[in-house]
Amino acid sequence: MGDFDQCLEISSERRQIKGKYCLGTLYINIDEASGAVSEILLRKVNLFAQKKYSFQDQYPVASYPSFGICVPNGCNEQDLQHIVASFNLTFPLPFECQTFDDANPPLTTKAWCVIGFFVVIIGLMVGSTAYDLHCRKSYKVKQLSGQLDDKIMRVASEPQHAILVAFSVYSNGKKLFKTQRNASELACLNGIRVLSMVWVLAGHSVSVTVSGPVSNALDVLEYLDSTKSMIFVSAVHSVDTFLMVTGLLVVYSHMKAQENGTKFKLLVFYFHRYLRLTPPFLAAILVSMALLQYMGSGPHWSFIVNYFQVFCEKSWWSALLYFQNYINVNQWVSKACFRR
Repeated sequence: MGDFDQCLEISSERRQIKGKYCLGTLYINIDEASGAVSEILLRKVNLFAQKKYSFQDQYPVASYPSFGICVPNGCNEQDLQHIVASFNLTFPLPFECQTFDDANPPLTTKAWCVIGFFVVIIGLMVGSTAYDLHCRKSYKVKQLSGQLDDKIMRVASEPQHAILVAFSVYSNGKKLFKTQRNASELACLNGIRVLSMVWVLAGHSVSVTVSGPVSNALDVLEYLDSTKSMIFVSAVHSVDTFLMVTGLLVVYSHMKAQENGTKFKLLVFYFHRYLRLTPPFLAAILVSMALLQYMGSGPHWSFIVNYFQVFCEKSWWSALLYFQNYINVNQWVSKACFRR
């Protein structure tokens, strides 16, 4: 009925015809379905309706049957409904159509601003890394020439202006990939982190797969309702292990600070936590709001964009204030930016 990429590549300047891919979706109400719908389709919809959890709310793309059709860009909604009627369907279908220009939109001002922001960050990383390496090299040269003894070298080997190396890939990379242990480290948490990360990745991989267009949605639904899928279906609880580790480390650090005589300041604590969590979170929000629509294409890509971009545009402020779990709590989970 028309491959997406092949359809959009159709172009005839002489006849002024371009391809337009239209996706039709069967939003079926089981109580109103008529004899025009096949028995297999009714069985599928009925199975959706019988489930204890709302599969259609969680995975709307996979829940409803859909089909794609490639038509000339001059075809309108009425023409598409005539095509539907030729399949002996007695009810109209909603269509979502895309042309090549729709699937490849130009960069907006918002997108250019976000790109500029990331270019500035990359520039800071390059400059900070260059300064860091220059300082280390100059100190090394002085040591080899005998201008610095070992005792002074240990103090002077690190760059003296910490703020100038805050974006250094070299220094931060050494800290990130450091494998040496110290006496105060809770080594047992490393195993929990690894297991949690694997669990999170596995759960998200399955979730993304079943939430997209699948040809065997009935089999997917039956699998998700079986005990075999328990480790993936319950992967949402893997995030709780990170919360546990975070809470444990916060308490552990607080107790160590008290032992050293450091006074606990609540505002400083929250400010420090906000600075640690927000930069990568802000980057994810900016990408979702301004660049996500340019990072893919396909019949269902608009659903993915709406899932993240549209709602992040409306509720980014609640996400940056970490109130997103309390906004629109009675609505579908995607109606808040990065809700957890």
